[in-house]
Amino acid sequence: MIRLLFFVLLAINFIYAVLNLKSNIIIALTYAGTFLIFGGNTMSVDYVGYEYAFNRMAYSEFEPGYVLFCTLVKKLGFTYQGVVVIWEILLLALITYLIVKIKGNFHIFFFAFLCFEQFMGNVQTRSFLASVFLAIAVVFMGEKKRWTSVLLTLAAMTVHSSIGIFLPFFLFYGRKMRIRNIAKIALWLMAGVLLLLVAFNYVTAYNPLSDMVYQILYAVGSIQKARAYSGTTRFGALLYALFYFANVYTVYFMQRKIKRERGIALDGYDRAVMAINLYVSMFLPFLAVSTVFYRFYRLLNIANYAYCSSILQSLKKPKFLSINLRSAECLLCLAGNCALWAALHIYFSPGVYSFIFENNMFIHS
Repeated sequence: MIRLLFFVLLAINFIYAVLNLKSNIIIALTYAGTFLIFGGNTMSVDYVGYEYAFNRMAYSEFEPGYVLFCTLVKKLGFTYQGVVVIWEILLLALITYLIVKIKGNFHIFFFAFLCFEQFMGNVQTRSFLASVFLAIAVVFMGEKKRWTSVLLTLAAMTVHSSIGIFLPFFLFYGRKMRIRNIAKIALWLMAGVLLLLVAFNYVTAYNPLSDMVYQILYAVGSIQKARAYSGTTRFGALLYALFYFANVYTVYFMQRKIKRERGIALDGYDRAVMAINLYVSMFLPFLAVSTVFYRFYRLLNIANYAYCSSILQSLKKPKFLSINLRSAECLLCLAGNCALWAALHIYFSPGVYSFIFENNMFIHS
């Protein structure tokens, strides 16, 4: 039943996006269905760990914003399941604000969002909320509201500290140093470094970057993280790098098809989205240490999906039930991006999907 509901929501939103239809009833049903599936989830890959921390109030590994939220929920008498429900409501409310602000297309956004990111969001709940704040911060950066973006990033860091890697971007983007131009060079440089590290490790069975990461983390007293993040990977690193290049290409393809080929200048939002995707390329070499580092550019998925829903919405509307070929090409590109993220996670981490489909307090599987 849960699978059926999910695929119906996915299919209907994709059809409405392709045919350029809009239905407030379908949007409302999508919100309701999303809440029932994900807000009602009673087990995920990380559920037990979060539930244990909530029940024992063992928050030493968590950021203060998340700790405060859980403490308030617990004092109100809720169980951890209450956290899941309230968290999903909060996320959907923030996503609504985001899409309304950028005048995006809800059907396009939810099609992309439901393919993968909402599933992983139920697993990594803290980074999920932080990534929505990040997406909103990118919008404000496009409006040249630097300090609003910085404050949103700082707020997101109280939920998941990894968002802090984007703080330099918001502090320096648009200044004389032209971070976007530097990032273009960094993209190819970092990709080259990743290839060299993988090849060197394959030949010598030694990864110098792993040693460096271990020493840095050990020096700051994080012995557990030093051990967790100082492993080594080989060709698996290149597979996870595909996610990054798929994201960059999707944004580039949208901008080329919808604006450059039509002689339309890129605006501040366009440039900010591309720049932040290029900026995060600096973490590509760290995939040779651990594929966990891919989460740094996965944090941009919500921002990218929102952007795609916005730029596609800007196209001239075709006649009712007709298809704009330029829009169809872009939707196909976006669907390919989502399929890549979904397929590789189904293969490597099937529990991300199966736990959601099989455990629900509202709907019997």
